[in-house]
Amino acid sequence: MEWADVTEETATAVNWDLNRDGKLDVSRSGWTSEQLVIVNNCDPGDYDSVVFIVDNPDESWGGVAKKNDKYAFVFPDVTPNAEKTTAHELGHCEFGLSDLETPDSSDDYNLMWHEYNAYKWRLRKGQWIDIQAKK
Repeated sequence: MEWADVTEETATAVNWDLNRDGKLDVSRSGWTSEQLVIVNNCDPGDYDSVVFIVDNPDESWGGVAKKNDKYAFVFPDVTPNAEKTTAHELGHCEFGLSDLETPDSSDDYNLMWHEYNAYKWRLRKGQWIDIQAKK
């Protein structure tokens, strides 16, 4: 897989903290109103995928994305490896891959295993086929 255009946009200051608790409200089931403030004010436009880098989520997740969606959020103050978390979240939004909730022992290094592992980079054959089908 090769990414054609990866662009880092200029940081944008947005008042997303609607409930004034100092933490970004996040959800696995849909974008929260605070996440939508970021999406609506910071989407740079014509990109297939957009990854927002935001600190202080209200959950201890390293990132969150919905399957087959344009947007992903990565929380560098929580994740031990923002690059691998970004790849994991892009697996969701760009390719529709699911988290592996109950992997067998050979999946400990799978990119989509939700537990952090410094060596997460492998994919199952079915995951690779799904990625190739979306190219």
